Amino acid sequence: MGHHCDTCGQEFTTLTRKRLHDCAGSPAEMRDLPDGLADGLPDRFLTMDEAAALDESGVQRFFPLLSLGGFNASGKVIAGYAKTIDGHLLLAFNGEDDTWYVVEENSDAALFERDEDDLLWYVCKRSEADVGDVYGYDSSDPDYPQLGM
Repeated sequence: MGHHCDTCGQEFTTLTRKRLHDCAGSPAEMRDLPDGLADGLPDRFLTMDEAAALDESGVQRFFPLLSLGGFNASGKVIAGYAKTIDGHLLLAFNGEDDTWYVVEENSDAALFERDEDDLLWYVCKRSEADVGDVYGYDSSDPDYPQLGM
């Protein structure tokens, strides 16, 4: 079945429900992190302990969304959601310049246009992450963001 990528405009076929393809586009206009959040993120993937510490810092809530190696002690967070005083942020790591970026932001609701697939391809194109090693996270927590709306 043919699908259209809203990010890069390419038509592609896939056998998966997730409609994955090797997207050359960026999931959104990126912007730098707010100062308070930039200070808490390293210039590499986050460890699960670092992700948990973010949830206890000036960030009101933090959820890992994608990881390499799973969501256990050895997993590395490559994309996440942060609720801050300024709004709701989808974050992704860019391995080309070893920096975390905001790839989408909402001011009053955690309903995002981008989904896990957009974040997955964004990170994998810009780092040494392999698509087959990436795990998605899901939560029943009422604060967990709604992606792909």
